[in-house]
Amino acid sequence: MQYSFLKSSELRPLQDELLKFEEQFIYPFDSKRFFYISHGKDYTAFYDKIGETCFFLGYKDNQIKAVIALVKKKVEFRSETLKAIYLGDLKIDYRLHQYKAMETFISDLFSNSKAIAFYELPDLIFFVSMAGKKGSILRGFKEKNSLHKKVKHLGTVMIYMIEPQKLKKIRTFPFFDENLNLLNLSPKPESKMVISNQGCKDLQFISENKKMNLAHINLGALQGSQLLQRIQKAGVESEDKYDILCFALDTKRTSVINLLKNQGIVAGSKADVGSFLFGHDYFETPLTINTNEI
Repeated sequence: MQYSFLKSSELRPLQDELLKFEEQFIYPFDSKRFFYISHGKDYTAFYDKIGETCFFLGYKDNQIKAVIALVKKKVEFRSETLKAIYLGDLKIDYRLHQYKAMETFISDLFSNSKAIAFYELPDLIFFVSMAGKKGSILRGFKEKNSLHKKVKHLGTVMIYMIEPQKLKKIRTFPFFDENLNLLNLSPKPESKMVISNQGCKDLQFISENKKMNLAHINLGALQGSQLLQRIQKAGVESEDKYDILCFALDTKRTSVINLLKNQGIVAGSKADVGSFLFGHDYFETPLTINTNEI
């Protein structure tokens, strides 16, 4: 493939081609409905909200075949703020050999001089990859390829996409804590309870030809009963504003996951969170992940 490394402003002439390209990436919402993610009239807006963003694109026969966003942001671990690069929106054309193309694409990204200058030796480079029946892109980093020793699995998160009307009815419980070793990949002011993605990250349902207005619940560093209260309150306040509320829970948070499951709130999918290590490993102990980058 041939490559280009572009700032958000430089990506806008490719808007229509990128929107068409992303229609091939279809995900299950439930047993009957499937959707793809539409980034709307401004493809870069969702990532620009997170931090300074650039895009790495791969071409073949003058057509976009691969894309990934590089977003500068901050993360929090043990009361310490770290510099991070979030690798988002990784898409490889399904007509290519997925894992071989992905390995080559990521390897070429890390050797690209413009990309190296952009990410400036961060403390953490991380990605969130949807996991299907055969796993996530972590399967592509096998022992025989050059990136194998650089990749680390940080954790797996359950992804919930639930109507606000259902969340507002959940029961909260007396105080309990989880005592987690939390890596917060999405630190935001706790007063910002729900983060709207309307127009920049909508769910486009296939069979119904219907677009759903998506928002994320900001769980921050909340744990235990306080986290459940945040989810329930978000449902109450979002009932007339959003079609779907999205949040992620690390699979290690079994107490919260089971309390939600017992009330009919279950995750529809899951994702692996991984990192690329090019220096000191801050995260040698077992972690619990919080992320809105889903």
